[in-house]
Amino acid sequence: MWQRTLVMSSAGKTFSVTGWKIGWCVGPANLVRCVQSVHQFVSFSVSTPMQEAIARSLKIALKPYKGSASYYDYLAKTYKAKRDYLTQCLQEAGLKPSVPEGSFFTVADISKIRLPEKYDSMKGVTHDWAFCLFLAEVLGVVAIPMSPFYAEEDKSLAANLVRFAFCKTDTELKAAEQRLKKLREYTM
Repeated sequence: MWQRTLVMSSAGKTFSVTGWKIGWCVGPANLVRCVQSVHQFVSFSVSTPMQEAIARSLKIALKPYKGSASYYDYLAKTYKAKRDYLTQCLQEAGLKPSVPEGSFFTVADISKIRLPEKYDSMKGVTHDWAFCLFLAEVLGVVAIPMSPFYAEEDKSLAANLVRFAFCKTDTELKAAEQRLKKLREYTM
């Protein structure tokens, strides 16, 4: 697997500094060279002090942190707990979530949700899109429809799939839980 795998990450995700636009790629030399060849055309310059700060942070993050073996272990435990919490909230709301192994998002099946007529009768949109609009307007929770990630001829494959982010504060997740409980009223 190593011979055909690239691992990409960023300071934005790892250290919560999204504006810094610093990332890295790890993998076999032949694949990393391909990334390097296009990199010059797709990124803009990042200040040297920020690059140095991230390089130092990557090393410091290997040290014990808040009772964990390293910052990375702490981060993994923290996001696993958030993932598990959101997964349970979605299940209790009547959705069928997947449990991702490496993402900040979980995808949920919404096929058991009956939308109010206003949303169900929307022309030219898939069920996932109408559901996300309903969810935001009525319950105050934002999800992302999955059908836009599919080719036009395959959109129907994702018509009952939406994406929820769990890279949120505990306060935000608890608020979402309370709002999502109201979704049970729309379960078939």
